[in-house]
Amino acid sequence: MFDVKVDAGRNCIILTLEGQITAEEIKKATNIIIQKGYYLGRGFNLISNISNSNPVSTDVIDLIMYLQQRLFKMGVAKVIRVLGNAFLTGMQFSRLQKEARADYKIIHVDNMAQAYKAVS
Repeated sequence: MFDVKVDAGRNCIILTLEGQITAEEIKKATNIIIQKGYYLGRGFNLISNISNSNPVSTDVIDLIMYLQQRLFKMGVAKVIRVLGNAFLTGMQFSRLQKEARADYKIIHVDNMAQAYKAVS
């Protein structure tokens, strides 16, 4: 399951991933994030809440890397990754980011309250 919201006041997109994410879900989420990112403009932030998600399967890896590359090219200021107990998923996303050469700033936090503070 995924959800994408925009907080224009914080110049932020909030992506929530839960459970086992499918390729179709990532494709849909990517399209929405790209659209909302262009709406906010360069310098927007992304909160990526993966605290209730599982590591992604091999058919989703390239799609995650594509999203990470697009975020970098669109000028995302920073990505705040909410890990909670999803340590393995966080490690996987960090490794994919390096492979994608998406050199944006990453901040790891434990919960959404910390994520909102990191956006400010």
